[in-house]
Amino acid sequence: MQLKEKFLVLACGKPYDFTPEGETEALTGCKMFYIGCDDVSKKAVDSESGTLGYFPQKATMPTEFFAKCEKVGLPALADFTIDVKLTSKGSDVIIKSVDFVK
Repeated sequence: MQLKEKFLVLACGKPYDFTPEGETEALTGCKMFYIGCDDVSKKAVDSESGTLGYFPQKATMPTEFFAKCEKVGLPALADFTIDVKLTSKGSDVIIKSVDFVK
Protein backbone atom coordinates (compact mmCIF):
# COMPACT_ATOMS: atom_id res chain seq x y z
CA MET A 1 0.00 0.00 0.00
CA GLN A 2 1.57 3.31 -1.10
CA LEU A 3 0.89 6.54 0.78
CA LYS A 4 1.96 10.13 0.32
CA GLU A 5 2.67 12.05 3.55
CA LYS A 6 4.39 15.29 4.55
CA PHE A 7 7.49 15.07 6.76
CA LEU A 8 10.07 17.50 8.03
CA VAL A 9 13.60 16.41 7.06
CA LEU A 10 15.80 17.59 9.92
CA ALA A 11 19.27 16.41 8.94
CA CYS A 12 21.24 14.22 6.59
CA GLY A 13 24.54 12.56 7.50
CA LYS A 14 27.50 12.57 5.14
CA PRO A 15 27.53 9.71 2.61
CA TYR A 16 29.40 6.55 3.56
CA ASP A 17 30.91 3.76 1.50
CA PHE A 18 32.69 0.95 3.33
CA THR A 19 32.94 -2.81 3.49
CA PRO A 20 32.40 -4.29 6.95
CA GLU A 21 35.09 -6.65 8.18
CA GLY A 22 34.40 -10.19 7.05
CA GLU A 23 31.92 -9.08 4.37
CA THR A 24 32.35 -8.85 0.61
CA GLU A 25 29.60 -6.36 -0.19
CA ALA A 26 30.08 -2.64 0.45
CA LEU A 27 27.55 -0.58 2.40
CA THR A 28 26.75 2.77 0.81
CA GLY A 29 24.26 5.51 1.58
CA CYS A 30 23.55 8.29 4.04
CA LYS A 31 21.32 8.61 7.09
CA MET A 32 18.31 10.91 7.02
CA PHE A 33 16.58 12.12 10.20
CA TYR A 34 12.95 13.23 9.97
CA ILE A 35 9.72 13.75 11.90
CA GLY A 36 6.12 13.51 10.80
CA CYS A 37 4.00 16.60 10.28
CA ASP A 38 1.10 15.38 12.39
CA ASP A 39 -0.62 17.75 14.74
CA VAL A 40 2.33 18.62 16.98
CA SER A 41 0.11 20.71 19.25
CA LYS A 42 -1.19 17.54 20.90
CA LYS A 43 0.96 15.94 23.58
CA ALA A 44 3.14 13.01 22.55
CA VAL A 45 3.73 10.69 25.49
CA ASP A 46 5.17 7.17 25.36
CA SER A 47 3.36 5.51 28.25
CA GLU A 48 5.91 2.66 28.49
CA SER A 49 8.99 4.85 28.88
CA GLY A 50 7.33 8.01 30.14
CA THR A 51 9.04 9.98 27.36
CA LEU A 52 7.44 13.28 26.40
CA GLY A 53 7.90 14.89 22.98
CA TYR A 54 8.88 13.84 19.48
CA PHE A 55 11.95 11.85 18.55
CA PRO A 56 13.20 11.89 14.96
CA GLN A 57 13.06 8.75 12.90
CA LYS A 58 16.12 7.58 10.97
CA ALA A 59 16.27 6.08 7.47
CA THR A 60 19.03 5.00 5.12
CA MET A 61 18.95 6.83 1.80
CA PRO A 62 21.04 6.57 -1.39
CA THR A 63 24.27 8.59 -1.43
CA GLU A 64 22.81 11.03 -4.02
CA PHE A 65 20.26 12.17 -1.43
CA PHE A 66 22.98 14.09 0.45
CA ALA A 67 23.58 16.41 -2.54
CA LYS A 68 19.83 16.95 -2.85
CA CYS A 69 19.71 18.01 0.82
CA GLU A 70 22.69 20.36 0.38
CA LYS A 71 20.95 22.04 -2.54
CA VAL A 72 17.65 22.53 -0.69
CA GLY A 73 19.06 23.28 2.76
CA LEU A 74 17.78 21.60 5.91
CA PRO A 75 15.49 21.49 7.77
CA ALA A 76 12.99 21.29 4.91
CA LEU A 77 9.43 20.13 4.35
CA ALA A 78 9.06 17.18 1.98
CA ASP A 79 6.45 14.88 0.49
CA PHE A 80 7.38 11.26 1.11
CA THR A 81 5.97 8.43 -0.95
CA ILE A 82 6.03 5.47 1.39
CA ASP A 83 5.15 1.83 1.09
CA VAL A 84 3.78 0.04 4.15
CA LYS A 85 4.35 -3.70 4.37
CA LEU A 86 2.60 -5.69 7.06
CA THR A 87 4.71 -8.38 8.69
CA SER A 88 4.21 -10.81 11.54
CA LYS A 89 6.16 -8.39 13.78
CA GLY A 90 4.12 -5.32 12.83
CA SER A 91 4.63 -3.03 9.87
CA ASP A 92 7.67 -1.92 7.87
CA VAL A 93 7.76 1.51 6.26
CA ILE A 94 9.80 1.77 3.05
CA ILE A 95 10.54 5.26 1.74
CA LYS A 96 10.11 5.18 -2.04
CA SER A 97 10.76 8.87 -2.79
CA VAL A 98 11.35 12.22 -1.10
CA ASP A 99 10.24 15.36 -2.95
CA PHE A 100 11.09 18.61 -1.21
CA VAL A 101 8.31 21.22 -1.09
CA LYS A 102 9.32 24.57 -2.56
